[in-house]
Amino acid sequence: MQFTSSTSDDGICTERVCTKEFQPLCGSDEVTYGNKCLFQNAKCCNSTLTLAFEGECSDKSGSTSGPAQASESALWVSDAIAFSRKSSALLSIVTVLAAILALCA
Repeated sequence: MQFTSSTSDDGICTERVCTKEFQPLCGSDEVTYGNKCLFQNAKCCNSTLTLAFEGECSDKSGSTSGPAQASESALWVSDAIAFSRKSSALLSIVTVLAAILALCA
């Protein structure tokens, strides 16, 4: 999967307004981006950013837990996913507000 950043003719990075759909992508910076649009916005500001893999960054951790840790780990993963989705939604809102402010300026 290849992504391009959104840069205007004058070389200024312009962020796109993104939807709230959650289709996570893990960046080379080990940050989970909520969807392709949010990843492209981040790539626009960081040209060295690349896609590590599709999915949440924590999905490829490779760590295993024993039976005694299983329920605690499941709770932590559940909390982390909920936090990631809320963070992604907040980032979408901030992106929309930034776009609106840019139009008003």
